[in-house]
Amino acid sequence: MFFFLQELEKKRKERAQVTYERRKQLNKLRVKAEKVVEEKLGAQLDVIAPIKY
Repeated sequence: MFFFLQELEKKRKERAQVTYERRKQLNKLRVKAEKVVEEKLGAQLDVIAPIKY
């Protein structure tokens, strides 16, 4: 029984690590995309900034 729980815990940790890495990668991509949009739109962002929530 103890071995079974250890195996389940190992699988849970592996899935959690994959999820964490994926979330970290998506956050990097989001920041990169925001920078690109900021460069392209520039002054237009000042106009729509009050609308953003």
